[in-house]
Amino acid sequence: MTAGMTAEALQRFLDAVAPERGGAVTAVTPLTGGYSRDTAIGEVVWGDGRRQRLVLRGDPPSDRGVFISDRDEEWRILSALAATATDVAGGITGPLYNIDGGSAAY
Repeated sequence: MTAGMTAEALQRFLDAVAPERGGAVTAVTPLTGGYSRDTAIGEVVWGDGRRQRLVLRGDPPSDRGVFISDRDEEWRILSALAATATDVAGGITGPLYNIDGGSAAY
């Protein structure tokens, strides 16, 4: 997992993009088995008490990447899926955030 994919980094990100929601990161757990991207599950408790699990994806170090892909293109695809009623692998619940652009899709 990349050094930047930490609970502290996720907390800073949530504080920047959704400060009004009062999110508190409770855990970041790396997922193993993926060779193309570093992936982890972030667990958040929002100010209203709701809990949410977020999928975190990041580029691996340049010497570990299997192929080069476009994170912006991935974001456009996920945003398009979130805007539909399509059930994708159990559905997408909650907003999607692009850590690079700070934008959100609901």
